[in-house]
Amino acid sequence: GVSVFHISSTNYAGKMGGVLHLKSDGTSAASPYYLKLGTPSNSRYGMFCGVDTGAEAFSTFIGSGTGFRFTGATSGYNVAVGTDAMFGSTGTGQGSAQEGVAVGYKAGTALRGGNANTFLGCWSGSAITSGAANVMIGSYAGSVNTTGNYSIHIGYGASALAAAATANNMISIGYAAKTNGTESIAIGSSASAEAN
Repeated sequence: GVSVFHISSTNYAGKMGGVLHLKSDGTSAASPYYLKLGTPSNSRYGMFCGVDTGAEAFSTFIGSGTGFRFTGATSGYNVAVGTDAMFGSTGTGQGSAQEGVAVGYKAGTALRGGNANTFLGCWSGSAITSGAANVMIGSYAGSVNTTGNYSIHIGYGASALAAAATANNMISIGYAAKTNGTESIAIGSSASAEAN
């Protein structure tokens, strides 16, 4: 059949907004597939994106599950693109992150707090819950880090070792480069480093 676009005003999970339903039968029944222009000043495009957003402001969520749990009164100015990017995890500070960017499948998916993080690539920064001011570029970059701050991981699989998941100020650059503690540096393919 031919898809029919139906525009209506609806209340989806308690959130008012203009909704674009994508329905193959032309009906106007509620659908989780929607373009939602809601309050306050958020843009949401995709299935279940930004569903739990409450006071979250001035954010853009594009893709299924993006920004799902961003409910915090202090959260805002986030951009998430890709299935489950910046989905959010439950717990202390849930949905309070600000000024973050997550692009890629499950990029920053566990984030609930921590400001000014940048995650670019599939699974990049996927375990970060409350770390702040991290830069993780490349598939699986920084995927081990959980609460550490001010770290840079660039390259496929560049990250901290499991023992350093909460460490700060780390730099790893290169394929599977691994840091192992606060202020450690690893540069080069499969490079490893001990803490300074």
